Amino acid sequence: MIAFLEEQTGKKLDYDRLKETVRLSYRLTELVLEVDKLVAHVPSPMSCESFGGPLMAVRLMAGTQEAVNYLEALKADLEERIATASRRQAGTFPGDVELLHPVLDPELMPSCKRSTERSA
Repeated sequence: MIAFLEEQTGKKLDYDRLKETVRLSYRLTELVLEVDKLVAHVPSPMSCESFGGPLMAVRLMAGTQEAVNYLEALKADLEERIATASRRQAGTFPGDVELLHPVLDPELMPSCKRSTERSA
C-alpha cells in the first residue's frame, strides 16, 4: 500500500511525520474523552450547542498541535468553571460572576479565525 501511494503521489512517506501525527491524534482522543467527562458534570460547564468546537477539532484538525492546544485550553477552562461553580455552592466564591458557556473561540483555535477571514 505504501509503495502504491508513493508511486501515485511521487513522494516518499515521512515516517517521522506519520509518528508525530499519530501521537497528536492519540492525545486529541484522550483530551476529548476528558472533556466529555467534564461536560457530564452537573451543572454542566458547557452547553450542548457549544460542543461544536471540540467536534471540529477532532474531525477537521486531527493530528495537529493546534487542535491539541485548543482542547487543552478548553479542558482547563471547563475545570475552572466547575471549580468556580463548586466555590459558589459552598459560599466561598467572592462576588457574583456570570459563567458563560465556552464557544468556538478564534483566539483558542486560530485556524477558525483564518478560515472566517478568508470567507469575508
